[in-house]
Amino acid sequence: MLSSLKKPVRFPVSAHAGSAPPEDLSPRSAARRFHLALNSLLLALALLSSAAARAQAAQSIPSAPTPQDVHRFDVGLSGFGQVSAASNGNFIREDTTESLGGIASFRQPYRPWAGYEINYGYTRFSESYNKAAIAKVQNNVHEFTAAYLLQTRTTYYGFQPFLTVGTGLIMFQPTSKGGSGRSTQVLPLFVYSVGLNRPMLSNRFGIRVQYLGLEYKTPNFNEVLLDSHTLRTTMEPSIGAYYRF
Repeated sequence: MLSSLKKPVRFPVSAHAGSAPPEDLSPRSAARRFHLALNSLLLALALLSSAAARAQAAQSIPSAPTPQDVHRFDVGLSGFGQVSAASNGNFIREDTTESLGGIASFRQPYRPWAGYEINYGYTRFSESYNKAAIAKVQNNVHEFTAAYLLQTRTTYYGFQPFLTVGTGLIMFQPTSKGGSGRSTQVLPLFVYSVGLNRPMLSNRFGIRVQYLGLEYKTPNFNEVLLDSHTLRTTMEPSIGAYYRF
């Protein structure tokens, strides 16, 4: 009796005591782990794709001219549409027909952000005075301009903005058939423009989109009866290409 009381009492111990809880192998838990792994994989693929796209874009879009490109020059050729505002003064209303034309340009920067340009433009349209009641003159129009050039140092989404401000001369040369025998007139003008350069393939070749504005005295072909004593605005939106040497 006493010997039996001296024996230690043993309590049952669970098989999982002191160890990690058993893993949940239920279908709901497996589905949760699968979706977590799938989302992680998709996120990693998205990050890799985004990084690859940015790297490819950086290689495929040429940058703006660098300091090493300073003193290089470029030549451009563009086509434009001409629209001139009507002039009304001195009891004379002067209208013009719309036309197409071309412009050749020469540019050279002396800083990454500044330079100059020289342009020659040509088009042909007709001048109508008081709805042709006084006169109608068809003329060849020549534009000779020089301007300061301001441009950004870098491109934005692949485009390099620029603007120009300058002066020049505009020549109205009546044609032999539609000029009504009137004389040629040369007038000073003020010129300005805003536009975008888009380098293509390399820094040497690109596309140029430009809006050109001209301000000058309304032509009268040196005749007092055709003088409206007004200033006229001509707008020439253009698109073309340039090549940098």
